[in-house]
Amino acid sequence: SEIGGLQKYARLNVSSSSDYCHIRQPIEDVTKVPAGTATLSFYAKGTAPAGGLYAYGNQHFGSGGSSDVDWTAVLITSTLTSDWVRYTAQITVPSLDGKTVGAGSYFLLDIGQHSNSASTAFDLNITGVQLEVGTEATPFEHRSFGQELALCQRYFQKWLADTASDSVCTGSMISDTGFIGEYYFSNTMRATPSLSQSGTYQVRIEANDRATGSISINRGTTDQVQLFSSLSADNNESGLACFIKGTSSGDFLEFDAEL
Repeated sequence: SEIGGLQKYARLNVSSSSDYCHIRQPIEDVTKVPAGTATLSFYAKGTAPAGGLYAYGNQHFGSGGSSDVDWTAVLITSTLTSDWVRYTAQITVPSLDGKTVGAGSYFLLDIGQHSNSASTAFDLNITGVQLEVGTEATPFEHRSFGQELALCQRYFQKWLADTASDSVCTGSMISDTGFIGEYYFSNTMRATPSLSQSGTYQVRIEANDRATGSISINRGTTDQVQLFSSLSADNNESGLACFIKGTSSGDFLEFDAEL
C-alpha cells in the first residue's frame, strides 16, 4: 500500500544477523554532505536488529585522499512495528578542515545492525530514505522516472539483446583477427566503467557471421568506450566494416561505474 506517496520499498530479511548487517548507500563526493548537522529520514516497518536500528558510516576521501573518518553512530529506534512509521535522526558530520579529497570520494551511510554479535533474525522494510543538510526533515523529494533513470545511469548501464541478432555496435576489423567498435552511453557515467558480460558473440562481416571471443574495453571515457574482441580464424578481412552482435535473446554487457 502507498505510504507518503511511495509504493516501492527495500527489504532486508536476515535469518541470522551479526555485527554491522546493514543496507549501505555511498553518496558521491564527500563534500556534498558538509560539516555540521544533517537529518536522516525514512519510513520503516518490520523487526529491528539486536541492539536496535542504527545509522552509521564514514567519510571516504577517495584515491590519494585523507584516511577515512567515521561519524558517530546514531540509534534510530529500539523496535519496529508492523505499520509504516516515519523515523528521523540527526547526524553530526565531521569537519573537512585539513582533509585532502581525492578522486572517487563519498559519504557513506549505513542503516541496520551496529556492533552487536547477537544472531537474532530481523526483517527491515524501508522506503523514502532522505538525507538533507540542517535539522529539519522535509517531505520526501519525488523525482520523475526520467530524472531518476538518468541519475542511475551515471553508475550503471546495460546492453541487453532482445533478439538473437541484436547489434551491440558497429566497427571495423583492425586486423585479420581483431574487431574494434565504439559503444556510446545513454548518459554520461560517473567514471570510465568496468565491463562484465554474459552470452556468446559474433562479428558480422559482409553477410558472414564469425565466432569471436569475449568483449573487452580497449579504452574509454565517461561518454563512450572502444570495445575490442578477437577472432581466431584469419580470413584476410582487415579494414572491413562490420558489427558485433549477440547470438541469443538475453545476452548482455554491463557497464559499472559504482562507487
